[in-house]
Amino acid sequence: MDRVEVSRSGFLTDLTTSEGQLHRFTAICHIMHARGILATDTLTSWIQEELGLTNIKVIKRHIRTMESLGLLVREDVGYVLSSGGKALYALAPSNLGKGLELAEKVFYLRALASYVPLQFISVLAAILENAGGPKERAITSYGQKILSGSTWEDKFDLKLRLSRQPDSPPRKLQNNFDCFRLWLKQLELVEPDALRLTRMGEKLAEIAGRQGDALREEIYWAAAGYMCDEPGCLPKYEDRTGRTHFLRLLHEAYALFERPELHLSDVR
Repeated sequence: MDRVEVSRSGFLTDLTTSEGQLHRFTAICHIMHARGILATDTLTSWIQEELGLTNIKVIKRHIRTMESLGLLVREDVGYVLSSGGKALYALAPSNLGKGLELAEKVFYLRALASYVPLQFISVLAAILENAGGPKERAITSYGQKILSGSTWEDKFDLKLRLSRQPDSPPRKLQNNFDCFRLWLKQLELVEPDALRLTRMGEKLAEIAGRQGDALREEIYWAAAGYMCDEPGCLPKYEDRTGRTHFLRLLHEAYALFERPELHLSDVR
């Protein structure tokens, strides 16, 4: 999958639960930061050494997923961190205890809503509609929702299978759903031990149901729920009261991402 295909499709097909730990992507950003552009084989070797992953196919799926979520950019000679990858490196530690850091929750919520909106919205809706029921039914519902905009090569066969055997979705679709479900658990949108959305997950599913892809335009508004348990709970910016704080953050960001040799800073 090349960079053009990633940005055009906005869809992740090649996923298993091996890609289900979001913090691994953060750790890979830390591996790459000091090393600049890395060829695929070199990056793979560093991931093997630093993270203890041994399966090359799994590592390459990690790399493709990171590219699809806007963390990596593929250049002619290899991969380099994107602006988002640099920000994640700066704002979240490589070693983590239990749960994601606040910066990671906000970043990955934005990444899923921005880069793979169809799958993000569809998995929320499928779990909401099948809460407490058999997982297979939720997976089938998810598959039916993503069919119209997906890039599955066997789209016709998938549609036929889902209509004929709704209680037995294909393994590839199950793996895809299970990975997204793991991600949403870490983002506190799905209950840890049940096929059910959290209160915040229900709120986002409700917003997405009304607004569709427009949710990505309000993702930081939604992410406020990580700080005060309710999407949109933080006060809106007002220049009269917030200018000093904003300028302080801007100066800190400039210093954090400064490239002195270029007299520039990537603060986006």
